[in-house]
Amino acid sequence: MKKLLIIISFTLIATSLSANITVRLDRLYCISSGEIVDLPILLENSFPSYQLGGFDFLIEHDSRLIFLQASPGELLTNCGWEYFTYSSPSVNTIRVVALAETNNGPNHPSCFAETSGKLASLRFQIASDTTFINDFLPVWWSWSDCGDNTVSSQDGNALYISDSVYFFNGSNETNITQDAFFPTPYGSQAECIAEVSPTPIRMIDFYTGGFDISPNGFQVTCISDIVTANDSGTCGAIVAFEIPINSSCAGMGVENFPPSGSFFPIGSTIVTSVATDNIGHIDSCSFFITIEDREAPTVIEFQTDTTLYTVTGEWWSQLSYDFSAIDNCSEVTLSSSHPTGSYFAIGNTTVYCFATDSSGNVDTTSFVVTVIDNEAPVVTCPETIFLPNENSLCGAVVQFLVTASDNSLQSTLTVSETSGTFFQVGTTYVAATAVDPYGNFDSSGFYIIIEDVEPPQISCIENIVIANDIGTCGAVVTYDIIATDNCGTPTIENSVPSGSFFPIGSTLVVSKAVDNSLNIDSCLFYVIVQDNEPPQISAPLDIVTSADPDACGAIVAYEFTVSDNCSGYTVQANYEAGSFFEIGSTLVLLEVTDVAGLKDSASFTIVVEDNQPPTISNYPDLNLFSDSGFYGAVVNYDPLISDNCQLDSVTINPQSGAYFEIGFSEVQIVAVDMFGNIDSVTFIVNVELQDVDNDQVADFEDNCVTSYNPLQKDSDANGVGDACCCVGIRGNIDNGFENPPSNNGIDISDIVFLVAYMFGVPSGPSPACPAEADIDASGAIDISDIVHLVGYMFGDSGVPPQNCL
Repeated sequence: MKKLLIIISFTLIATSLSANITVRLDRLYCISSGEIVDLPILLENSFPSYQLGGFDFLIEHDSRLIFLQASPGELLTNCGWEYFTYSSPSVNTIRVVALAETNNGPNHPSCFAETSGKLASLRFQIASDTTFINDFLPVWWSWSDCGDNTVSSQDGNALYISDSVYFFNGSNETNITQDAFFPTPYGSQAECIAEVSPTPIRMIDFYTGGFDISPNGFQVTCISDIVTANDSGTCGAIVAFEIPINSSCAGMGVENFPPSGSFFPIGSTIVTSVATDNIGHIDSCSFFITIEDREAPTVIEFQTDTTLYTVTGEWWSQLSYDFSAIDNCSEVTLSSSHPTGSYFAIGNTTVYCFATDSSGNVDTTSFVVTVIDNEAPVVTCPETIFLPNENSLCGAVVQFLVTASDNSLQSTLTVSETSGTFFQVGTTYVAATAVDPYGNFDSSGFYIIIEDVEPPQISCIENIVIANDIGTCGAVVTYDIIATDNCGTPTIENSVPSGSFFPIGSTLVVSKAVDNSLNIDSCLFYVIVQDNEPPQISAPLDIVTSADPDACGAIVAYEFTVSDNCSGYTVQANYEAGSFFEIGSTLVLLEVTDVAGLKDSASFTIVVEDNQPPTISNYPDLNLFSDSGFYGAVVNYDPLISDNCQLDSVTINPQSGAYFEIGFSEVQIVAVDMFGNIDSVTFIVNVELQDVDNDQVADFEDNCVTSYNPLQKDSDANGVGDACCCVGIRGNIDNGFENPPSNNGIDISDIVFLVAYMFGVPSGPSPACPAEADIDASGAIDISDIVHLVGYMFGDSGVPPQNCL
């Protein structure tokens, strides 16, 4: 790739022009040690501009710079240049190559760096070392041969090289262009004009660059926090401030968020100052601007003095009221000594209202509430009292509370019944009257209802456990239940009457006693009838059967009989009916269990016999040719041998892979299974001699395999039989033999072939079989052969060519 731009061969009209293109390594300031920085390679294209198609740059740099990578600039990426690469050919050396590439593929760049801008960027890390602070670390152009630092025109017709080279040492810039020996930092040498074709054009000024290492780096320092009062009538203040700039970094500016002169609300607001320079450094600092609210709110709406009357039945009255306030800020907290909706006692009460803003500033107002009493007393009775009777009694002692209330708390109460007396089962009305000192009275009353909720007492018997009646699945059971009640004799009901038939198992009997108030008591017990009769099972006779086809056993079904006094028995067998039974004798065990867990068992034997011989398949007679080089063949075969159970032995004679001589041979297969059943088969192997031309000479020994040549004649002793070359008469030089065989294949093309071979310039191909071109069998191919062949085809009495054999 290094020579990519200097091997293009086109005619150029000049070798030197004033520099119209500048390629510059940028110069960056205010850099810190240890920083990672991108150094641009900048193009300054003159007007009218030149379209560029590629470049090959060789750059060296100070050893205190660590090169990381190179990347294409906007002039390349925006135009879609197709090739960009970089490498480090040696220590502190960088090669950067780019190509627009318009010659191949469907996609091509849209533009060719005809404007000024960034060609590429070189990323460096500054070594972390404080000893070279204030030093300038240079990056410069280098030439090791004429192909370095060259730029190609877009159409490939021109190659541009250096005109002047300028070196910058951090403070001074010097034109260092001169003719010297490679390698050099001074530009393309004179020999590049004389020796390179096409002749390059001196048209580019190269400027070196680098990094200026700053002692302080890049830093911005904020001012101290600002604390001030709000502007009058507003919830904040406008605050102006200034961030001092004290830096030598080029192009440094500071932007504040929020900016100076902004309106700041009550509270603390953080201000962030961000400083940038012209190479993308960023630093920031922060400080707080605090606005204090020192302006109190103002109450603008409030309640006046108010007179109220007590609420009926209460000693107080309730008052809801509103008051409001305004503040320079929107947040005002309203509070009072008696909040709106408060209850006020009889007499005079002063209410104080406060308006407090979020900063604690307060405004205050007040008003008086007067409550007047004009109410009669109120009797309060309980709701109807429902009580159950006391245990074993037809009534109950009742406690109740009747009260009278008045705003003066001085009323007198009279009640018709006394709390704590005994009330009979039923309904009793209690009347009450209250009179206050001012003659106001109130009366009320309530009912006391005593309910009989005491159920009767029933006594159940213990659980009854009894055996089943013989031959039935249950038993007839009788029993007797007793019950008492505090009021009269209850009625007894049983869920299953005494003397009923109870089935095997547990039957729940629920007994209920019901009194005159429909109170119920119940108890329960179980009647448990036990099944003492076991089931009976009968097994079949022993079963003898043959194995199922292709199976080492048989599926066998069988039947048995079961009887029991109750239904619901279960039968378990170690082998279910319809199971698969292996060859041999198998004992089948049957066990029946009824719902009471009583059991019976039986057994019988199933014998399965194997009467099936093995099966042999895949043994067809084989016909094949002898192996190459042998009068016989190694023959492989793979018969399929299977048995419904397991094979005991397999005999194959001869075995697969044996050598069979020419002719017919018999192969026998005998298979015996583990029970002595036998199967046997035979098949024939026929090996034929490989003799394509049927001349009784094996192909591997035949010197002319495809032509009949039983005597193996080879006149020239070259190991190839004569019949292999000339298989017909002489004259069929181009082997144009046609069917049927009676056609000898001699035609005008054979004359053309022979003439071209002997006299053509250049000569034609040699005959594949020289004997066929020796028409007169003289032992040589000469003019007489042409005369003979022409005379045979076109003369009145031409002589046919000699036969080859």
